[in-house]
Amino acid sequence: AEAVPAGAVVDVCDGKGSLIGWGVYNPSSMYRVRMFVHASDPPQLLAHRCMRTLLSHRLRESAATRRACNLPSAETTAYRLVNGEGDRLSGLLVDVFARKAVVVSAALWV
Repeated sequence: AEAVPAGAVVDVCDGKGSLIGWGVYNPSSMYRVRMFVHASDPPQLLAHRCMRTLLSHRLRESAATRRACNLPSAETTAYRLVNGEGDRLSGLLVDVFARKAVVVSAALWV
C-alpha cells in the first residue's frame, strides 16, 4: 500500500465502508485526521474534497454568524472571526482588530 502524504485530503469511513466525511491527514499529530466535512454536510462540500472551496464556504459562514451578532460594531471592533472547531475549521483562529486580522494556526493544513 502507498503511504498517505502529510496534508493529503482523505476520506473517513466507518467499519462497513460507509463514508463518514473527509479531512486532512497528519501522521505527526495526535489528531491523525482533522475532520472538515461530514456526511450530513451539503452534498457539494462532501463531493468536492477541495480545501479552497471548503475554506471559502466556512469563512463566509463565520462572517455571517459574526454579523448576526452585530460584529463588528461602533462599540466593538475586536472580535474572533474564526474560532477553530466552533466554526468547523479545526486548528484555525482568526482575530480581527479593527482593520487588521491575526491568524493563528495549530494545524498542518493551514
